[in-house]
Amino acid sequence: MKKLIVALLMIPMLASAADSTRICDGTNCAAIGLTAGLVPQTATRFSCGLAALAASLTTCAAAVAGKSYYITDIVVGTTTGTAGTYAIQTGTDANCATGTAVVFPAAPAATSARFAAPIVSSPSTVISFTTPIVVPASGYICVIGVATNTININIHGFIN
Repeated sequence: MKKLIVALLMIPMLASAADSTRICDGTNCAAIGLTAGLVPQTATRFSCGLAALAASLTTCAAAVAGKSYYITDIVVGTTTGTAGTYAIQTGTDANCATGTAVVFPAAPAATSARFAAPIVSSPSTVISFTTPIVVPASGYICVIGVATNTININIHGFIN
């Protein structure tokens, strides 16, 4: 039993050199053996949100020259008693008016593709991606809903 306890205590000390490039909430976690929440050290976290979004493609996060957005989490719900739908898209200018492409629910779907959001009396949907969704370099993140069932959405991730 003593050998098992000693072996378990040694696991954090056996972190590889590769772990030193991983961060966990802005802190190097390799020293304590954590590998969750992997984000490149050169990355910057971002979060954007839109409230009562209707059927207009609307910028949630502006483009950053030469950088790509990596979406790791989406939190969404409607503002009405009936389910609404939404899509996350990208484009090359404000409100993704040109170069529009689907990011979520599934690229390369048609820009008319939508994902359902729960009604206002239900808990918000939280979607976390094991592998982030990558928005092309220098692309905006935009969201579109529907006119009759507006949505609230928060998008989280990092820029690199």
